[in-house]
Amino acid sequence: GAVRRLLIAFGEGQKLEVASRAVLGVTLEQLDEGLHASLAQRLGKFDTEFAPDLAAYGDVAAARTLAAQKARDPDALASLALSELNAEHLKLAERAAQSALQLAPRHRLAQFALARVALARGDARKAERCLRGILESGADGYVLRLLLARGALAGGDPEAAAEQAEAAVRFDPDRSEAHKLLLELAAKMGDETLALRALGALADLDQHDTLVHVTYLALLRKNRDWPRVIREAETALYIAPENPGVHLHLGEAYVETGEFERGLGELDRALTLGYSQPGLVRLARARAFLLRHDRESALRDLKLALATDPTLDSRARSLISP
Repeated sequence: GAVRRLLIAFGEGQKLEVASRAVLGVTLEQLDEGLHASLAQRLGKFDTEFAPDLAAYGDVAAARTLAAQKARDPDALASLALSELNAEHLKLAERAAQSALQLAPRHRLAQFALARVALARGDARKAERCLRGILESGADGYVLRLLLARGALAGGDPEAAAEQAEAAVRFDPDRSEAHKLLLELAAKMGDETLALRALGALADLDQHDTLVHVTYLALLRKNRDWPRVIREAETALYIAPENPGVHLHLGEAYVETGEFERGLGELDRALTLGYSQPGLVRLARARAFLLRHDRESALRDLKLALATDPTLDSRARSLISP
């Protein structure tokens, strides 16, 4: 790709200006303008994102003083509401937010404070009304959509929760909270496709979360998506090199894609590392030998599988039946 060609040009001693023209066909000024335009297009939505910084409302005493001095200022009252909320004074937060809304019925921070109070009390419907009021005022944002999703879930509507969580992902796919919520919702709705998508996103976002990668790998294997199993298992080995399940799934995938020797090697590692159901590993080895037309070795592993776990009898028979 272009990056590789640029690196080669640099290695040959070309200066950036020369390499840019030769490889990319643009000047440095044009490259800089293009980069800024691309970033503006990608990040411009965050300029108008509704994302209150709750940490900024930590001094409740100062907020009370300001609200007393500006009793008719909805901004001061909304700030007081959020400060009281941070101090876990729900009634005082609600009172200040309602006072702000009497002065400015569409005040976003006041509606946000009321929504947080409602969620704290388990009143999902009221929280949704307040949050939708913020949306209707023209605001949008990741936190707003995430709260709407959690409110819908608390109200017993996982489908609506998934819709709002998806909206949060569209707003910012690089944050993990919405993906985690989608994974939770997928389990509630029995939606395996959604679970795969959420796990895949989480695996991309966190290269060091062993549980996410192992869970994602197991689901890919269940769907027999062998090329993706190989890619994910090879990644998972970097963070969980001694997890026998990773070696089992990688071995199975290699076998199913015709790489029998590599597959058998990984299956042997799964046994060496103490996979909890060695009979399953033996079945996988037997399949590898059958696909390689080595029936004698396959029968040997099938016998070992049944000696380890007699309940595998039907699976063993189906493996060797014509």
